[in-house]
Amino acid sequence: MEQHIELRVDLGGVEPVHAEPIGGRYRLTHSPGLVYGVAAGDEIEVLEGGEFRVVSRGGNLVIRVLTADGVSSFAEQLEAQVRDAIGGRLDGRDTNLLVFTVPVKTGFPKVERLFETLRENRTGIHWEFGNVYDSDGHELGWWNEV
Repeated sequence: MEQHIELRVDLGGVEPVHAEPIGGRYRLTHSPGLVYGVAAGDEIEVLEGGEFRVVSRGGNLVIRVLTADGVSSFAEQLEAQVRDAIGGRLDGRDTNLLVFTVPVKTGFPKVERLFETLRENRTGIHWEFGNVYDSDGHELGWWNEV
């Protein structure tokens, strides 16, 4: 049964994240919007204070799209493009944020091309991976083991 677990956000505080319990661990059912390092499908152990340890990867990338002007003018169109072109899904939406989950097997070049095209065609758009780099900017490399 799905529930919310609270995971620590690097900038402080916690984010409630959708997950299903699996014998003392949790499998994320949606990718988080603010927590870095995990995606939908990942199995984690939750530690003290919302810290966590990844037990196994679900094989998904998290892509965040941010804009100060709001996402309402392009969210539905982008959601369809992500679904149809790269097999992804929209996992979260807020006024200035969209959170997508995309299978890593789609390939980084195809994912990057879609989101770079968005950025080039709209002003004020920023996009980023949520589970590809650590807090120091080094690649995590988990996709080489999936």
